[in-house]
Amino acid sequence: MRRTALVARAHFAPLVLSAGVVLLAGYGAVASNAVRTSVLSALISAILVVGMYVFIGNSGVFSFGHIGFMAIGAYATAILVIPESTKSALFPSLPGITLPAHLAVAVGALVAALVAVLIGTPLMQLSGIVASLGTFAFLNITFNVASNWESVTGGSTGLAGVPRAATLPSTAAWAILAIVTAWLFQQTRLCLRLRGSRDDEDAARALGIGISWERLVSFVLSAAVTGVAGGLFALAFGTFNPSAFFVSATFLAIAMLVVGGRLSLTGAFTGAVLLSLLSLLLRQVEDGIALGIIRVPPVRGLQQVGVAVVLVVVLLIRPRGITNGVELTWNTVARMSAWVKARLRIGSSAEPARGDVRVAARPVWQSVGDWVRPHGSSRPSSTGSTTATTGDSGPLLAVSQLSGGYGELKAIRGIELSVDSGEVVALLGPNGAGKTTILRAILGFLHVTGGDILLDGRSILGMAPDRVARSGIGLVPEGRRILGSLTVAENLRLGAAARRSKEGIEADLESILDRFPVLRRYYRGSAGTLSGGEQQQLAVARALMARPRLLLLDEPSLGLAPVLTATVFGILGDLKREGVTMLIVEQNAELALELADRGYVLQTGRIVGHGSSDRLRADRDLADAYLGGLPGLDDGS
Repeated sequence: MRRTALVARAHFAPLVLSAGVVLLAGYGAVASNAVRTSVLSALISAILVVGMYVFIGNSGVFSFGHIGFMAIGAYATAILVIPESTKSALFPSLPGITLPAHLAVAVGALVAALVAVLIGTPLMQLSGIVASLGTFAFLNITFNVASNWESVTGGSTGLAGVPRAATLPSTAAWAILAIVTAWLFQQTRLCLRLRGSRDDEDAARALGIGISWERLVSFVLSAAVTGVAGGLFALAFGTFNPSAFFVSATFLAIAMLVVGGRLSLTGAFTGAVLLSLLSLLLRQVEDGIALGIIRVPPVRGLQQVGVAVVLVVVLLIRPRGITNGVELTWNTVARMSAWVKARLRIGSSAEPARGDVRVAARPVWQSVGDWVRPHGSSRPSSTGSTTATTGDSGPLLAVSQLSGGYGELKAIRGIELSVDSGEVVALLGPNGAGKTTILRAILGFLHVTGGDILLDGRSILGMAPDRVARSGIGLVPEGRRILGSLTVAENLRLGAAARRSKEGIEADLESILDRFPVLRRYYRGSAGTLSGGEQQQLAVARALMARPRLLLLDEPSLGLAPVLTATVFGILGDLKREGVTMLIVEQNAELALELADRGYVLQTGRIVGHGSSDRLRADRDLADAYLGGLPGLDDGS
């Protein structure tokens, strides 16, 4: 019984949404024919929008082409269910195959998925508005093919004679299947990586996430679910033409997703049901209705205007939709219940604890240095920590004659630097000197025009950022760039995306939470609600989850109060003592040199000085010219 309760809590959202489908279908079954048709249409809309959510909600890329997959599902299903007698009389060019209605829906979904593979393979290499425009081009192609391929689609007239086999029970069953499919996909590691890229594509690539494959899988799965909606649409209404699957339908479907909340399955379902029922109501008013002795004349275009007004109002009041992009969970309901009880002065008004977290028990590593090491061997240091070893006696990282920039602008020129295993090296200099640019070049984000970058003796120049991450380089980015819509737990697990082997992740996670107790406290909470110092600790912890051979840190003290800066640098000092290899960019030269073994000073894209931290601290001329002076450097020092 307890196990069943735990499973129900873990899958609370799909259970509640499925119950909503059953209740909606039950209401439609006992209502009038007009209401029954409205409920049937609402359930089909729910399947459509849930299908769109699988891609748009998880990837963050808006698709204007999913109605095209709905059209493919509708036409494929209709062609396979129209009786042979009707085909021979009205559509003699159609194949003589006739399948059971819901088997035809499944085939239509498969056809939509196959088309998604063909167009998605190139499209998913794109990002942002460029990818969105590509999907709109697909919608136009689909509409024009359907409008002009008269022998198969009936042209602009469309297809008729489709058996109306979509009943409320069967449509409800398909809706529940769509919800469960979307939920199960949402629980996969692949979808977690996809949602990470939704928040910050560059940060995701730096974690070792390739993105294109994750997007393609999501795109194909969403096309299949959308194809199901198209097949049921054909079976529900019996006749349709290409105009049913073009711009108006696209606008309405996207409005449903946005109004409900595109970042959650709960939002997708809620928006679809509410706006589809509102749309049907406005359509009746649009045709003119009689209210007793009062007759409202037809108001053309009211449906589109009404939906647009609702969309604008919701975006103004709740930009992330009615559900605010939050998934319905047992804990959400429990917190709401506690809040209501507190307001009614019933029971305790205390807020539920956020930090009641237990991670699966595993052996705990003695130090981070025990596992931040090469994928190969490791050797203990004299202090008992572990220091990374390289394939030869050379440096772990060697940058030679590196030049590059942004377009025509050369940001760095002839950079020569190295980082030995177990060493901490600082990159210093004023703003705009090229420090962050060097890190971006190492990570593969910058166009390099000359030179080479060797990691453990092997060139990584020209590698994509995700491949660089998988080769053993971790990043704590400037401004933290944590994935705010995900939980602390999800951020940490995404940190391990670059690891070739998933063995030991739970043990490493437990060790990380011991080192960063604040992350254990907010483990299940949203990372976006953490303070700046807590987010910086999360950024460091997330990078360490990859077990990097080399840890790059970009301005770790940026935007932090002095006390939080001291906390972060205290953690970095512990990592140094444990043998973690680091290359750090830091505006606070005093802190950086106190932590580092060596440093390089940059000015306008060139290295103008380098040496041990002690030498750099003692060089007054260098400090005054390029580091803004350092405390403790006076005439007697």
